[in-house]
Amino acid sequence: MVMIVAIILLFVIIVGVLLDVTERINIINRYFLAVYMIIYPNIITLLAIIKVTIGEHITAESYTLLYIVMIMGIIYTYARLNIFPYTENKEISQSLVIMRGGIIILYCSIYAIIVQSILLLTVYDNVLKLGIDDRLVAESIIYSMIILTLLTLNGMIRILLTTTHYTAKKKTIYFFLTFVPIVNLFVMLSICKNVYDEFDYSYQQQLMENVVIRTDACKTKYPLLLVSGISFRDLRFFNYWGRIPFVLLENGATIQYCHDRSFGTINDNATLIKNRILEIINETGCKKVNIIAHGKGGLDARYAIAMYGIEEYVASLTTINTPHRGMVMSNILFHMPGGIIKSWTRYLTKKCQERGEIYPEVYTCLKQLTKKSQDKFNEVIKDKEGIYYQSYSTVMKSIFGRGKYALSHLITLISDGANDGLVSVKSARWGEFQGVLGNRGITGITYNDSTDYDRRNHRGYDICSEYVNIVGELKIKRF
Repeated sequence: MVMIVAIILLFVIIVGVLLDVTERINIINRYFLAVYMIIYPNIITLLAIIKVTIGEHITAESYTLLYIVMIMGIIYTYARLNIFPYTENKEISQSLVIMRGGIIILYCSIYAIIVQSILLLTVYDNVLKLGIDDRLVAESIIYSMIILTLLTLNGMIRILLTTTHYTAKKKTIYFFLTFVPIVNLFVMLSICKNVYDEFDYSYQQQLMENVVIRTDACKTKYPLLLVSGISFRDLRFFNYWGRIPFVLLENGATIQYCHDRSFGTINDNATLIKNRILEIINETGCKKVNIIAHGKGGLDARYAIAMYGIEEYVASLTTINTPHRGMVMSNILFHMPGGIIKSWTRYLTKKCQERGEIYPEVYTCLKQLTKKSQDKFNEVIKDKEGIYYQSYSTVMKSIFGRGKYALSHLITLISDGANDGLVSVKSARWGEFQGVLGNRGITGITYNDSTDYDRRNHRGYDICSEYVNIVGELKIKRF
């Protein structure tokens, strides 16, 4: 059984290398590497298994040829992984290419270390029973430790030389922690996560700078101001809006970001919106902006317009899945015992602070999204004349469409009807309701999908095209 598995794995390597050389596939992908990172650290043992089990059935010349082919394939892949781990986009800077490559290498190293540890504890006993020399097995283990150490060092050096996320002191500490067993796995996972956020931000920024305008379908009279919803912020994460900004830019749109706080209160974020609008007016010379707001961002924008005297600088407000009449899940949350809700929000606050959020007010934000709070909000916050208000919603059609929204979707569906997993269609209506954006599929479009945050493709539906249509309508209305 061990022999059969060994032969299959080695065959996969040979085929993969041939396809990569002929540019049919890119072998630096998660599926191929999942197999490769099992084989490479154990190549000495695998070749020994083949020789012991089928050596008597093949000639010495055939075995030597097999040995040479396998070694060449393994070396090629190892060199490819260490030298050119990331080749997908040639339009970004070399430092970002090196950084992304380092992240890929570190993830491979983490995976390989875990797999190798499992193999040493479980499979190697059976290998010894096949009659393979103990010294050869020992050499194989030492070899695997060396090549995994070199792989890890390559990934760490790439990241630490290109990232600006950590101070020099932290970089030094993390580098030496790489050599501490078990601890190094958690350190590398944390580094990969944090540095990927930095990469993603810079990557999106550089791509947007290189966008080529193809049409003027979205060339509105006034620039667009994108305002994000709760829990995320476009200050660090441009991909809150996924691929949407690129498509809008390609169609002639002028885009600005609000840089609001992910868990800022409505009035605090409204202040940021007001300041950002005045900043845009002063910097660009435009007279007004078109606000497109998602989720709670729509409430922040309404408050800013109504309370901070900026109505003369706003042409239109488009809200998408904004809980204008509150959220069912917030209502349920604040019917729980006070100790539970406060403990949970303290936990979320701590997590927000760890990712760099300044003064996250999780408890207050969620409290402001209850039906009771929104009823009072709507009594005070009135629409201003001369501003065009419109709204859109999306609908999640099945609890199987998006796992993390399954429960909230079902509860909201029972209590308030059709919803996107968090916000009901009834609650999302404001101003001129333009309808439900959605596809004909059985899953529908969730809260995250409505901003293309996860960049999921839906059969027969393109959320980016929907935004082109939304902005195109604003252009037609001369906004």
